[in-house]
Amino acid sequence: MLANIVLSGDNAVVIAMAARTLQPEQQKKAIFWGSAAAIVMRIVLTIVAIQLLTLPFLKIIGAALLVYIGVDLLKVAVMTKATDQRNTMALGRC
Repeated sequence: MLANIVLSGDNAVVIAMAARTLQPEQQKKAIFWGSAAAIVMRIVLTIVAIQLLTLPFLKIIGAALLVYIGVDLLKVAVMTKATDQRNTMALGRC
């Protein structure tokens, strides 16, 4: 539910930014058709996501990819911290 509210707010901001430079008559049309397109796309993409989740092993593959990404991010964070510590130590010796 919260994700739906956040996405709706995001859509409203994008539509408003796109329509802000238009004339008032065109703004109303842009807001209407932009909102309609956002609703239709959300419904269609939700149906597609539901269909994809019925594929065997898709959740397992997705979980494995998330673990890989998480480990990769942790490695980068550790390497960055080590580099920062070396730079701090080098500056301390000067």
